[in-house]
Amino acid sequence: MNFNVIFISGVHGVGKGTLGQKLSSYFGYPIFSASTLIKKEKNAEVDKNKVVIDADKNQDYLISALNKLNINSDFIILDGHFCLQGDKGIIEIPLGTYKGINLSAVILLVDKPSAIYERLYSRDNTALDLKVLQHLQDGEKEHARFVVDSLNVPIIEANLTDSKTIAEWLASVLPVTNN
Repeated sequence: MNFNVIFISGVHGVGKGTLGQKLSSYFGYPIFSASTLIKKEKNAEVDKNKVVIDADKNQDYLISALNKLNINSDFIILDGHFCLQGDKGIIEIPLGTYKGINLSAVILLVDKPSAIYERLYSRDNTALDLKVLQHLQDGEKEHARFVVDSLNVPIIEANLTDSKTIAEWLASVLPVTNN
């Protein structure tokens, strides 16, 4: 991998893709979705119900897909998760996944579960239960903190409405590049 990763994290429906597009336009970095890369790499559909069956194997697919990218940029923006909803509860993505992707900065997007529910339902015509969304978001926050502390990576926790503040923060923590 010849690029570093700006990771936008959060539960399904929190606005990762929207923020990623804004940051991509602002900084000129290419943006990718972890789930799309995984889907392409394993040549299969990602579950629509947001319940993941084989999370560990999927992380191998993600790293493989990232290694195959031919990117002429010092950074990419990757939207993904620190935790996923599995068929038996919350699944934490292993620390090794983040060690393997040149993680440079983390943007942890959060919102009220009711707002996330509304966004999910209007987008997918289905949504996780409010309590599940809250539990998943709490897990996302906790595991994000563990990962960034373990890897000494800067993090900001913010809402999608704070995109200007996020861009300013990101510009302050990234090294100057020739991009």
